[in-house]
Amino acid sequence: MRGTSLSRRVLILTLCILIVLVAFSTFIAYVFYSDALLFKYTPDELAYAKKSFFVILITAEAMVALVLAVIAALYIDYLITKPIRSITAVVDILSTENSDNDGLQELNIKSGDEVEELYRSIVKYKEVTDDRIKNAESDNWIEQHDYMTMLDNNELYEKRVREVYPELKHIFVACLKVINTDELKENLGAEAEECMLQKVAREMRRLAGDNVHAYRLSGENFLLVFTEYNEKESRSLIEKWVERVGRLNRASDSFSCRLVWGGAYAENDFRTSDVRNRAMAELERNIKGA
Repeated sequence: MRGTSLSRRVLILTLCILIVLVAFSTFIAYVFYSDALLFKYTPDELAYAKKSFFVILITAEAMVALVLAVIAALYIDYLITKPIRSITAVVDILSTENSDNDGLQELNIKSGDEVEELYRSIVKYKEVTDDRIKNAESDNWIEQHDYMTMLDNNELYEKRVREVYPELKHIFVACLKVINTDELKENLGAEAEECMLQKVAREMRRLAGDNVHAYRLSGENFLLVFTEYNEKESRSLIEKWVERVGRLNRASDSFSCRLVWGGAYAENDFRTSDVRNRAMAELERNIKGA
C-alpha cells in the first residue's frame, strides 16, 4: 500500500528543522531579553551586551544547524540512499549469468514510497524477464506469440477460446485498432509505423497479466481479454489505460494516430466469438465517430 511520498517526507523534515530553528532562536532571544529587563545597562555595557548576544546567538544557531544537518543527512541516507544502494548492488548481481531472485526478494523493501515502487517494479521486471527468457527457449512459445511485439498471437487466442475461456464465469473482450496508420506510413515510412506498433505493444505488456490477456491479431489490430473483472471495472481500466497511452505520433503531425476501442461483456453461458463480434461492432462504430 502506498504510504507517505518522498517529497512529503522531505517537506515534513524541512518544516521540522525550520520549527526547531525558530523555536531555538525565540528561546535564546527570550532569555537575553528577560535578563536585560533585570539590569540597567550603561551605554558601553549595552553595546557589549548586544555584541555578546549576537556572538552567542550565531554560535548557538550554527551548532543547532550543524546537529540538524547531521540528523537530516542520516535520515535521508536511511530513507533513500541506503535502499537504492542495496537495490543497485542486487541488480548488479542479477546482471551476471546464473543469477536468481533470492537477493532481490531478501531486500523486501516496505517503505511505502517511491523507493518501494522502484523495488517492486524491478522485482516484477525480473520475474517477467525470467519467464520471457524461459518461454523464448520453447518453440511452442514462439509459435504462440507475435515476433515483432512479443504479444500473444491469434493461435494462442484460439487455443484459449477452446480450453480456457469456456471455464470462466464472465469475460470482457476489447478490440483495439490504431487509426491513421496509413498516413503515418505514407509520411514517415514503414519504420515509423513499426516503432509506433511496438510502443502500443510495450504499453499492452505492462497492462497484461494473469487476468488480462493481450494479443496482436494482425497489423494495427489488437485484442484484450479481461477474465476476472466485471464490465464496469474492465471499461474503467481500459479507458484509463488508453488515455494514458494517448497520442502515438508527433504532436506536430497534421494527423493523429491513437487507439480506438470497443468492448463487450458476458457472463455465465457465453460464446467468446459472440462477445468478440459485439466488441468489434462497437469498435467499428467508434472508428466512424473518431
